Amino acid sequence: MSAPDWMNWPVEIPTPEGHYSIPGVGILPRVSLILDTISKPGLVRWAERQGEDRVLAAVRRAAEALRGQEGAAGMLVARTFKELGQLRQAAKATNPAALGTAAHSWVEWYSRGMLGEEGPEPTVPETVRPAIDAWKRWAADVVFTPLLIEHQAWCSDAGCGYAGTLDSVAEVEGLTTLCDWKRASAFRESYDLQVGGAYAHLLTRSTGLVADRALIVKLPQEAGEVETRELG
Repeated sequence: MSAPDWMNWPVEIPTPEGHYSIPGVGILPRVSLILDTISKPGLVRWAERQGEDRVLAAVRRAAEALRGQEGAAGMLVARTFKELGQLRQAAKATNPAALGTAAHSWVEWYSRGMLGEEGPEPTVPETVRPAIDAWKRWAADVVFTPLLIEHQAWCSDAGCGYAGTLDSVAEVEGLTTLCDWKRASAFRESYDLQVGGAYAHLLTRSTGLVADRALIVKLPQEAGEVETRELG
């Protein structure tokens, strides 16, 4: 008997970006990449304009600081680069995606520890600590007991060509629950397709396990408590 598909998962993260390379099958897109193909032209234009506005604001501040000084042109360039450097540092400290990844990494590390796996605690920015503390309170309240962590699976049947990584499958309030960690400002409709649809199918396909429910666990961006949304 041949090994099931999910046991042939590649060891290294493959290319191209947003895809997985499955031995004997080929390249399959990640679930998140498929959902990202939904057109968001307004959001793209807004992001581009944000970059332009930030540069212009930096130049204006630099020019104001150098008003009336000799050699202002060269100094303006130097001052502008300094301002842009400060903007880049600020962006690293407040970027929602980066902070969300940091929180996710910590939750993964803690969950693995609950299963007896050892590893160094990830270093996270202080701005992520409120999300971590909120998750720990939630986990204690619902008696979170992990079963699978960062479970990787794929399918390549007709009409089913995709791959994904499931954040966690756990006993939550006594129910076998497919959990997905989000550090977002709001619940999104795409979560239903990503977690309740695609990931739930991959879980059953790879393990034979049918979860009692799928749950989006939204970590607070600042101080606050975890919010959850059960997917139908």
